[in-house]
Amino acid sequence: MDELVAKLVTSAMESAGLNKDQLADASGIARVTLRRRLKGNGWKIEELEKVAAALGAEVADFVPRLKAAA
Repeated sequence: MDELVAKLVTSAMESAGLNKDQLADASGIARVTLRRRLKGNGWKIEELEKVAAALGAEVADFVPRLKAAA
């Protein structure tokens, strides 16, 4: 699941024209933490909320189960 979330975040990041460092800065997440998460290492909901806000998205856009339930 974490790998799928990472792929969806990466896709949204690229669509927004941002690189990892820019997304880290925009979301307030440490660069090293964001890089780990984008490798599929355990997202926290608080991190997804920050990333979603930075990308103008919803957390459900990155978590398929939430999107299906909505």
